[in-house]
Amino acid sequence: MILKELRKKANLTQKEVAEKIGVQPMTYNYYENGKNEPSIEMLKKIAKVFDVSIDTLLNYKSNNFDLGQTTQLQKEIIKKIINSNELICTKINAYLEGLLEGQKEQEKIITILTKGK
Repeated sequence: MILKELRKKANLTQKEVAEKIGVQPMTYNYYENGKNEPSIEMLKKIAKVFDVSIDTLLNYKSNNFDLGQTTQLQKEIIKKIINSNELICTKINAYLEGLLEGQKEQEKIITILTKGK
């Protein structure tokens, strides 16, 4: 599990996480250090604290898209896209493709210009 990484990213102490999930700090310490494994119910609580999926906690990779490692802004954008109709999704996709293509072109130009120095 990646509990320590998620906790540090959230700027929380072990004690703070333990309080949020309703266990003793030593119990959470055991989870974080792999000395004990949390139950499914505890995994749900931990996932909620860090706003990630249980798959992320278990470092499980599937073919499904995992929002666990995205920023809050990315999550908000994805939720808006999911709630959009097909036409809007098509337009968003075309716009993003254009942005990405523009970024690639900028990188090519920068490479050409910096090689000339």
